[in-house]
Amino acid sequence: MIIFERSNNKQLEKQIEGWLRTFNKSQKEWFRERAYKSETENFFAFDGEKLIGGAVGCVKYNWYYLDLLFVDEVYRNKKIGSQLLRQIEDCPPGITEYHLKKVL
Repeated sequence: MIIFERSNNKQLEKQIEGWLRTFNKSQKEWFRERAYKSETENFFAFDGEKLIGGAVGCVKYNWYYLDLLFVDEVYRNKKIGSQLLRQIEDCPPGITEYHLKKVL
């Protein structure tokens, strides 16, 4: 039987950390091959030929990392940002997770 316990036990925390470090070291070749490999995947919104917004990010390890999302002030509150996010969700094949940074 598996038992789950909530605890702040530092000794157990250190043990888990040690296991993770050992595992990560065993995977270093795989990680080294992929650590800096990413594909830029940007999406832009235009009104005619005028750039009015965009989503800038990259794909890494089947994750989409959104770094920047911007919509020109004149075009805000018109669902353009939402449509850019939908473009991200619909486009890159194989994406399983999304990472969005909160920037103020």
